[in-house]
Amino acid sequence: MTTAHALSGTGSSPPPEHDTVIDVRDLRMRYRSQEVLRGVDFTARRGEVVVLLGPNGAGKTTTIEVLEGFRMRSAGDVTVLGTDPARGDERWRARLGIVLQSWRDHGKWRTRELLAHLGSYYAPYSTALVRRPWEVDELIAAVGLTEQADKRVGTLTDRRVRESTISRWCATAVCPWTCVRR
Repeated sequence: MTTAHALSGTGSSPPPEHDTVIDVRDLRMRYRSQEVLRGVDFTARRGEVVVLLGPNGAGKTTTIEVLEGFRMRSAGDVTVLGTDPARGDERWRARLGIVLQSWRDHGKWRTRELLAHLGSYYAPYSTALVRRPWEVDELIAAVGLTEQADKRVGTLTDRRVRESTISRWCATAVCPWTCVRR
């Protein structure tokens, strides 16, 4: 598996060290006698985009599951938003925006309904500084799905499905650097 970094914005220097969002050091994962991750190291800072590249079986999904706190690592040090995912509580999880690649009934929902439903999970975490969830029609307009708002997700073109995925992420994410996409 390879990690690739891209800085957002026009500057070429990395963000300050204190803007670290994800820090992974010597991540290891073993399933019985099979070692699937060995010595994975990377850091993601606010404003960076990190991409995990590799063939099937390289450990990309396992790495993401460790970052989300859904899978316990065998060894290594991991922090996401300053917290070890293995110890992340409900408030920590509410700061993450997780978008699944697909789910069983995904295509049956209408775009607006799906976004409203997913966003409703985050309403209890709304604050004066961060309004949760985004207003659905504002979100739909922001990602260019206004004409598809009442269409079933399963009928959207590949491009529109990608835009729907972006909007699902936006409906759940507190801020752009807290999203982990699966």
